[in-house]
Amino acid sequence: MGLDAEDARELESRLEDGGVLIIVQAGKKGMDALEILKRHGASPADMELNHGSTSTQETMTAESPQRLQLLKEVLKVNKERVQKGEVRLRKEVITETKTMDVPVTHEEVVIERRLVTDETTATGQIGDDQTIRVPLTEEQVKVDKRAVVTEEILVGKREVEETQKVSETVRREELRTDSQGNVIVQDSKRTKP
Repeated sequence: MGLDAEDARELESRLEDGGVLIIVQAGKKGMDALEILKRHGASPADMELNHGSTSTQETMTAESPQRLQLLKEVLKVNKERVQKGEVRLRKEVITETKTMDVPVTHEEVVIERRLVTDETTATGQIGDDQTIRVPLTEEQVKVDKRAVVTEEILVGKREVEETQKVSETVRREELRTDSQGNVIVQDSKRTKP
C-alpha cells in the first residue's frame, strides 16, 4: 500500500481498536472522494490521500475543522415467542361401587284358621281331592346403566401482559481534553439541529 513501517503500525493499531479501513481508487478525484467520506461520517483527521504506490501523502488542511465523533451504545429490545409449557387435558375413568336401598314388595300366603262351633254339614266327602292354588308375586330389582353428561369443559387461551425489567450494561463516549503547555481550550456543546 506504499506505507512505511510506522504508518503501517498506526493503521494496524486503529484497526484493532475497531477502526475501519476504506481504500478508494479515485485517481485525480481524491479530494471529491474525501468529501463523500466526510459527508458519511468519516473523520477528516483520519483521512489521507495516497497517490498510487508513492509515499507522498496529503492530509486535510489545517483550516478545515476536524471532527471527532462520540459514540454510545443503546439497548434494542426484541421479543421472541417461545413455548413456555403445555397443558394436557384428558379423561380418566374412575370406577366406584354405588349402593342404593330400593324398596321392593312380595306376596306371602296368609293362612287363617277358624274354629267352627256350629256343626254345619259338609258339602263334600272325606277323601275328595281338593286343592287350592294361590299364585304369589314379588318385585325384582333390575339395574340398567346409561351415560349422562355431568360437566362440560371449555378450554381456551388468553394473553396476559406483564412487565419485565431488563438490565444491560451500555457504554458511551465522552470528550476529555488533555493539554500540554499554555493552551486555552474553548468547548461549546452544540445540540443537533
